[in-house]
Amino acid sequence: MRRHDIWLSKAERDLKSAFKAAQSNDYDDDTLDAAVFHAQQCIEKALKAFLVYKKQPLKKTHDLEFLLKVCSDIDSEFMSLFVYIVNLDPYYFEFRYPTECADYDVQPSTEETLKALNDAKIAFEFIKNKIVSVNKPN
Repeated sequence: MRRHDIWLSKAERDLKSAFKAAQSNDYDDDTLDAAVFHAQQCIEKALKAFLVYKKQPLKKTHDLEFLLKVCSDIDSEFMSLFVYIVNLDPYYFEFRYPTECADYDVQPSTEETLKALNDAKIAFEFIKNKIVSVNKPN
């Protein structure tokens, strides 16, 4: 298996995990934070898969906007993902760790979770199609 395919496979598993975390509780429990985290992780790994395919060095970062910029420097069509990326970018930290000022466990809303899952699915399919289309024989 090629290295970029491994990254893409991990991204797809994160997307599946995001949907499972949300569905296991019918969008009404304490795993919604895990769902949005895995949605963010899906796109982080998918963007890195594209960069690996293009033989670009990977920087250790969770910053989706940075990764999107690097991808869009290679293929300007990636900028169409900005609206999805900007929504998903905070989820690596926002719900991953307890905040200093909260006296309760902060969870995303059902609507926020559904939007994150939808945004991740759209962005993942776009990135996957970019990699698949460049892998197709002429």
